[in-house]
Amino acid sequence: MSPAKPRKKAFDVAGGTAPTAGERPRSQAARPLAVQTARDDGPKRNSFTWRQSPEQYDELDDLFRTVRRAAGRRVDRADILAALVELTNERRDWLGELLTRLDERHGQQ
Repeated sequence: MSPAKPRKKAFDVAGGTAPTAGERPRSQAARPLAVQTARDDGPKRNSFTWRQSPEQYDELDDLFRTVRRAAGRRVDRADILAALVELTNERRDWLGELLTRLDERHGQQ
């Protein structure tokens, strides 16, 4: 009988999750002081996952690039999406158009 092969790790602890019993958390290298990250001091924010088709990804990426070019500066994706939500909430004609588009998409599925 041959010796048993060592098992490969079946999973890895994702960054930011608490270790389970018996595991030690990984050390994290300090971030250089010159590096700034978005919203370090801002309020706690929630995240969501949007599984996009390649076409949706391209359309959204084009929108972000267009907004950034027009603004002439770096604009955070979250700020662009937040502004779109605000505009839709303020402009009821946009809401009607949104509902029409959703009805069209629902009919396609």
